Amino acid sequence: MRKTNFIFILLCLVFCILTSCKTKTDTTISYLPIFLYGDDTQALHILDVDKGNIFATDAKNVNAFSLFYGDWALIYAKTDDGVGYYNYINTLGNQLNNKRYKFATIMNENRAWVVLPGECINLIDNEGKTIASDKQWVQAFPFNEGKSIVKHAKKGWIVVDKFG
Repeated sequence: MRKTNFIFILLCLVFCILTSCKTKTDTTISYLPIFLYGDDTQALHILDVDKGNIFATDAKNVNAFSLFYGDWALIYAKTDDGVGYYNYINTLGNQLNNKRYKFATIMNENRAWVVLPGECINLIDNEGKTIASDKQWVQAFPFNEGKSIVKHAKKGWIVVDKFG
């Protein structure tokens, strides 16, 4: 157990060092997800920072959200009966699809890791299409510079490219 934890920490450190060594350009924030409150309700809206416009989204009952990574932000919402789920919302305010993921990472580099109820971890693209899945994947981290770290049940921690 300690050896596995040590290897995981070592892999994370190597991953962080490698990604921080590259020269990165400053990125500007063009869109921000925001909550607007009123009439005892809260609704998710998107602020177009460049134009100063605020517009509504088609996401209902959103409890939490991430910043935008590319064109997508991760949202956490609840159904009317209180069941929580994840999905994505784009800069136009539309959800990726009508699926309700029980787990999801941020969508970075047009890739994300998701889990549908009763299924294994799936790698999806920015259109919601499954790129790869493996019943042996038990944990996954968001993509950075075309790579992700995934824990495989038998192989341990592995590095996966954008095609799985």
